[in-house]
Amino acid sequence: MDNFMDKLAQKWNAAEMIKANSAAEAMELKRLRDQLAEYELILQEMRKLNLKNSELNDSSKQLIETGIIELGNLLEQQKQSPDQDLKQLTDDLLSTIQEYIHTENVKVYRNVQAVVVDGLKSQQESYFKQAEELKQQSGELKQQSDKLLKTVKGIKPLLIIIMLVLLANLGMTFAWIFGIL
Repeated sequence: MDNFMDKLAQKWNAAEMIKANSAAEAMELKRLRDQLAEYELILQEMRKLNLKNSELNDSSKQLIETGIIELGNLLEQQKQSPDQDLKQLTDDLLSTIQEYIHTENVKVYRNVQAVVVDGLKSQQESYFKQAEELKQQSGELKQQSDKLLKTVKGIKPLLIIIMLVLLANLGMTFAWIFGIL
């Protein structure tokens, strides 16, 4: 009889374990889909920043070309008016170009940094959410196992009574067969 109870308990536990495994796999699949969606958003943002970086690069090239043209004009002016210091003018022009390029590079760096930080924050929030859900599921599974144990404990006395009645019936049947009754 204990074997029967063990098999019954194993079947229920196996069913519960299969159910819990399916739920865990579904949660993992959902987490992976959410993570993939977050990565896709980050990639889109990085593509936008890359495009903006290309535009800034183009504008930097145009600025350099404009600077070269102005430098050519300054050289023409220098030839016409030897009073101006050509070295000072070229240094001023180069420092202006370098400041502009540095400013644009800092903007791009900060944009990329912001995208990465936002992506990491959303991923961290996702992990905390999943941990909380797993805690809730483990609590539910514990409650279900407690209910199952109470059910099994309630069935044991009933099975003992049934077994005693069965033995009494068997005894009476043998007594009738052998003519004692």
